[in-house]
Amino acid sequence: MASTAPPYYHANTTEASLTAPTLPPYTEHAGDREIELASLSRSTSASSSAPSYVHDPLPSHAAGPSSSSSSSSSTFTPTKQLQIQTQGKSMLSCPTPQPAEQIPVFTLTAHGHLERPLYLSVRPRARSGSCFLMHGDDDEAQAPLSMTTYRFGPGRPPVVELADPAQGPLPSSSGGEIEKEMAEGEAGSGAQRGTNFKILGRSIFSRAVRFEAPGLGTFGWRYAGSKERADEGAASLLVCEVFLPASATDSLISHDESGGRRGNGKRKEKKEDKKGTPCRIAQLVRNETYRSPGSSRSSAGNGGRLMLELRIFDEKRQERVEWLVVTTALVMLKREVDRRRSQQIAAIGVVAS
Repeated sequence: MASTAPPYYHANTTEASLTAPTLPPYTEHAGDREIELASLSRSTSASSSAPSYVHDPLPSHAAGPSSSSSSSSSTFTPTKQLQIQTQGKSMLSCPTPQPAEQIPVFTLTAHGHLERPLYLSVRPRARSGSCFLMHGDDDEAQAPLSMTTYRFGPGRPPVVELADPAQGPLPSSSGGEIEKEMAEGEAGSGAQRGTNFKILGRSIFSRAVRFEAPGLGTFGWRYAGSKERADEGAASLLVCEVFLPASATDSLISHDESGGRRGNGKRKEKKEDKKGTPCRIAQLVRNETYRSPGSSRSSAGNGGRLMLELRIFDEKRQERVEWLVVTTALVMLKREVDRRRSQQIAAIGVVAS
């Protein structure tokens, strides 16, 4: 399938509208002192496909169920930042599908300016929400890193198929095969390979979602509350979390050099999530500084600064988890656009009646 590179592809480093202010320098540790990570012991009875969580230094917000959402936000130290550039859907617009534009995900320079598209999200058809993610410099082969089957309307959850870096991109490498694969959705060859999963809402009263990625674990996206948004200086804050099993949480509690537990040495008893303890691994920040040019506070599905901290994962899994985070972040933006379209359709119906 032929692809036309977006106009900013070759000149994005000099476009004033795509230039972000200088970011503060990254810190290598969550606190002022260095933390020694207690090694994880892998169970011999565990399945080979079970996810492993190891890294040094350990993010302090993964210390256990006693971590609150506010403390998790204050100790979140991103090790990588990307910029998703899309204007989304404004409030004063027609409830029509979005144009089939490519959504670039940029890397940043050492000074925090946009550098080049690391990923591109491509929609093969204009009136379809389905898309695939590919490397930003892969104009010819268009080898998908993930494919998302997205259909408008309730009761039709998005289906994502995720590639594995160890095995290369997904088999569907031509435009026609990609469209056919995404049209099949959960019944396609991804189901036979065991590489696809559904993104399901947690409840009918919440916009939060949860999904289980084969070989990686259980993840979720949620909208942060006012306290977390204030801590991050964000008008809108989307948080991605991995749900750690109790065994992994216990072994992830590190010890200092004197052999004592981190903090005050006490673990508060708190009711743990049924599917594990949430640990923040990424967040999408949208404010005056980071939201995409051309969008506003009231825009739905507009881009922003995607911050990642994946040190809790084994190095072999980090790249695949990054693909997962980027792909599902774009799904969350698409859900915002469809929610806005539903609101507009309802408003038109009220006026017409």
